[in-house]
Amino acid sequence: MKTPELFFVYNADSGWGNALWDSLHKWIRPETYSCSLCRLTHGAFGSKKAWREFIGEIGMPARFLHKDEWVTLRGSGGGDPQNLPAVYLKRQETFELLVGPELLNAFQDIEELIRVLQAKIGT
Repeated sequence: MKTPELFFVYNADSGWGNALWDSLHKWIRPETYSCSLCRLTHGAFGSKKAWREFIGEIGMPARFLHKDEWVTLRGSGGGDPQNLPAVYLKRQETFELLVGPELLNAFQDIEELIRVLQAKIGT
């Protein structure tokens, strides 16, 4: 039996150009940035300390994908890429949605996200 994996899927495309644009967007107009997962987990200079600690302690592999990478991985089974950001738990070949964009958009800080994930994965 394969070890369960967490998949964190950002509502942003991969690549240096996109990363630069996203960084500028978050800095200039953070209230209009479309990826609340990134807003919650990252600051101006990388991932937040509480987030790094949580990921290091969850006891299962975690994968971080951009929207285009998720669509490539999942193909037609990836669902609507507009329903991102999201967090999925993969068991065997099944992806279970743990936290969708509505909830991610409602969180005010990283601690809220961590508490919900801990409750859902039992850490």
